[in-house]
Amino acid sequence: YRGLGFEALTQFDSAHATYEAGRSAEISRGQRRELEGRLTLLARTRLAAEIRQALARESTLADVPPPPNTIAVLPWVYSGSNPEYRALERGIAHLVVSDLAKVSRIRLLERERVQALVDELALSGQGRIDESTAARSGHLLGAAHVLQGSIREAGGNGVMELQARVVNTTSAKVDATGQATDRLQQLFAMEKAIVFQVLDQLGIEPTPAERRAISERPTADLQAFLAFSRGLEAQDRGDASSASSFFNSAAVRDPGFRAARDRAATAEGAARAADAAPR
Repeated sequence: YRGLGFEALTQFDSAHATYEAGRSAEISRGQRRELEGRLTLLARTRLAAEIRQALARESTLADVPPPPNTIAVLPWVYSGSNPEYRALERGIAHLVVSDLAKVSRIRLLERERVQALVDELALSGQGRIDESTAARSGHLLGAAHVLQGSIREAGGNGVMELQARVVNTTSAKVDATGQATDRLQQLFAMEKAIVFQVLDQLGIEPTPAERRAISERPTADLQAFLAFSRGLEAQDRGDASSASSFFNSAAVRDPGFRAARDRAATAEGAARAADAAPR
């Protein structure tokens, strides 16, 4: 409760230190989960505050050159008719962030920070694929490049087309593109093909070990990944309880899906923390 008080006063460092101190105390597993969940919720609140601060000083950010090889990946945009696939907007962005993060020459902005900007600017699907919006987003996030992506159904029979563009935030020009078309069952292969196309056009050569790491699939079960993507969607709208349920469903379908297991535990703690907080 002391931590919640610090949060109400927007003293985020003090709140974080208080929750961390509580985790080292003699407490039950459930209480520890609540504290860990509170830390997760605090991180979201903190990111939103940092984005608002960046917006307040937006005019000065354009004069500060972003670090080289820094990339922000926006949620992708689905333009098809199947509502079950809309969650892939988050899921594919998660895959791209995870794969590009395996390349040591690239610095990836965390997905949650980018989502905080999308929420603050209320970026619609069209806004997330506009080049000028990408340049502005890059300035606000401190990224040299912004990767935009689109998903559309191509000709029926479960065929999907994925397209990506990497926008230079200084010039607002497209520095790299990627494209792949195949059946939905080949989603992971398509995403990885695009990652390699983008790296090649940016002049970044992964090491053999990095190539192998990028080629690894998080799960062999497409339905597990769709459930995981819906979990990300629920998490982004602040519904930790639903997020926990979706992540757990993904982990049950594929017990080897590590990202699903990890996020299920985090979302469960966040749900408990949200329920325990006074209204």
